[in-house]
Amino acid sequence: MVMRGPAPTAICPRCSAPSPPSEQPLISCARCKLSFDPRDEPVARPHRPERKEYEAAPPGFRIVREPGEWTISWSFNRLKGIAALVLGVFCAAVLFGNLDTPGEDWKHLVALAGATLLLAYVGVAWAFGETVLHVDTRQLMLRHEPLPMKRRIWIGRHEILEIRETRSEMANPPWYAVVAVTPRGNYTLVELDNDGNRAAKEATACVAAVVREAIAEIPPD
Repeated sequence: MVMRGPAPTAICPRCSAPSPPSEQPLISCARCKLSFDPRDEPVARPHRPERKEYEAAPPGFRIVREPGEWTISWSFNRLKGIAALVLGVFCAAVLFGNLDTPGEDWKHLVALAGATLLLAYVGVAWAFGETVLHVDTRQLMLRHEPLPMKRRIWIGRHEILEIRETRSEMANPPWYAVVAVTPRGNYTLVELDNDGNRAAKEATACVAAVVREAIAEIPPD
């Protein structure tokens, strides 16, 4: 038997506003003006997966999470870099001021030139560079960019046995570190002291948690 008469209260498929019963085949939503057939089956709205809320980066750190790769970067040597640049400028001034000095020992000039170049390199690397910890499908890599300061650390994903937080017992102020444990030995990824970073313990704990999370969420290649 075919049911006749006005349709029951209908829900607008666009804005979900209710519309009163009507004998018309099409009704117009009073809110968004959409015309629709109240007898049609409601269209299910696509399910949007909830976006995971990640922990914020600790002060002085920057965390970038992209599909297939996460990076953590930081720099706590900018003031030291500026001091090195100032000292390098002083050495350069002394060097150029003594180039025309009669009887100047060439060994002293060479030493001043070497000190100037070294301080300029260290100053630029510290003042404008940063340390980057990178995790992707194949590796965990630690490097200083744009100018290298220490040797680059490379660890294959299959080598990582544990990401461990450690604390020095002898140093004053104490040092906190994040260490990657591998069959080839332990590699320090982050090392902070409570004097240079007041929240060193919390920062290293956060970095360790982010690295563990990256390893868990990024499938190995």
